[in-house]
Amino acid sequence: MANLRTVQKKISTKDEGVFYKEVVNENNKVVDKIFLIRYRENYADKQMTIGKFSEGIRLEFCKAKRIDILNKIRHGEFVSKQSKITFDEVFKKYIQWAEHNKKTWKQDAQHI
Repeated sequence: MANLRTVQKKISTKDEGVFYKEVVNENNKVVDKIFLIRYRENYADKQMTIGKFSEGIRLEFCKAKRIDILNKIRHGEFVSKQSKITFDEVFKKYIQWAEHNKKTWKQDAQHI
């Protein structure tokens, strides 16, 4: 089996937000590509690996996937894998814990 490694440099394509990284063998010959897309969500840059060229992933598919994600973000339908927990959710869990573990839990609940 060949010793493969992924070159860390992202190479841009003609399409905005679509990149690829090269997979090379021990002789530094390019044997595959890994496609990535980049987009913004909640004012933060996000990057998502789509897949390998050898697995059938092509540039047009990556472009369509990125457009689909951007449209879902605009309509509030897309939630990244790293969903954020709100303060309200944390506070509710804290109050549930405090009811059984603190005598002053009612005072804590009144602070909000």
